[in-house]
Amino acid sequence: MGKGSSGGPQLIGFDAATATGTVVGVNSEGRGGDAGVPALDAASLGATGKQMYEQAQQPAQ
Repeated sequence: MGKGSSGGPQLIGFDAATATGTVVGVNSEGRGGDAGVPALDAASLGATGKQMYEQAQQPAQ
């Protein structure tokens, strides 16, 4: 990951053919990884993130 990766999604189950996956975190912090390979950390969105997403999908009242 290079500069400008912060704020991007961290996905699992990414399907390159459909460009879809499940967002499980938001990239927030770069660091040195194992064997000098750069790494990017993301806090898990968990149940709160899922609930917020589901509420955002509801029509405005």
